[in-house]
Amino acid sequence: MTFTSSDIIVIKSLLQSEVVDVHSLHVDYHLSPAQLQLSISKLVEAGIISVDETRIRLTQSGSDWIYRNRKALFLDDERRFW
Repeated sequence: MTFTSSDIIVIKSLLQSEVVDVHSLHVDYHLSPAQLQLSISKLVEAGIISVDETRIRLTQSGSDWIYRNRKALFLDDERRFW
C-alpha cells in the first residue's frame, strides 16, 4: 500500500492522540477536505481507523499494523533525505 503525506499526517496525529477531530487536521495541517476524504477512506478501508461522525480513532488492528510497518511508514528511504 502506498501512502501519501496526508496519510502519514493522519496516522501521526492518531498516534499522538487517541481521538482526532477531522476539522482540527484541516486547520492544523492545512489539508484540504479532498485530501482528508481520500486519506480517511483509504485508512478505513484498510481497517486502520474507524470514524465516528467527525472524529477518527485507531482500531486495535490498525495500531498493531502501524507498529509492524513503522519502518516503511516513517523511515522510507525515498523520503529520508528530502
